[in-house]
Amino acid sequence: MRIDGDIGRFWRQASGKRGALLLAGMVSERTACLRKAAGGERSGIVQFSRFLANANVTVERIVEGWGAATSVAVRGRDILAIQDTSEIGFKTTAERRR
Repeated sequence: MRIDGDIGRFWRQASGKRGALLLAGMVSERTACLRKAAGGERSGIVQFSRFLANANVTVERIVEGWGAATSVAVRGRDILAIQDTSEIGFKTTAERRR
C-alpha cells in the first residue's frame, strides 16, 4: 500500500509509516474498518491496532493531521461536505453475531 503526493508526505512526517499505511488502506478500501484497511492480513490489523492504542496517538492529532492533509488535497477546489446521520438496525440472531 502506498500514498503518493503531499498527503503521503504529510502523513509519513506526522504519524510515521504505520499512520500512512492506515490512511492508505482506508482510502483505497473506502472504509474505517481496520480489518478491511489491512487487506484482511492479521499482521496489518495488529500494526494498526497497536498504532491506534499508542498513548501518543490522540484523536486530536489524527484530526489535525487529516485536516492539514485534506486542505492540501482540496486547495483551489469547490467542496461539498455531506454528513449521513442515518441509523439502520438489522435484526440478527445469536448465531450470526460476531
